[in-house]
Amino acid sequence: MRRILPYPWLAIAFLVLWLLLVESVSTGSLLIGAVLGAAGAGVLAALGLPRQRLGRLRPIPGLLADVIVEIVRSNNAV
Repeated sequence: MRRILPYPWLAIAFLVLWLLLVESVSTGSLLIGAVLGAAGAGVLAALGLPRQRLGRLRPIPGLLADVIVEIVRSNNAV
């Protein structure tokens, strides 16, 4: 399965993004989204990037808190 679709989650993400952009779930939209998803995953596989693993997850909550604080500050400044 990895040879046919090397990055399945990326292909699904492209499909969902396409369906959100066209605001339709017709047969044509699904077909074009599936083709775009497979092509995008194929292009990424052709680049030959090494697979990455998630590293330390401990800093993520602190970084998200910083982002939320900055968003609130920016909205209050406007």
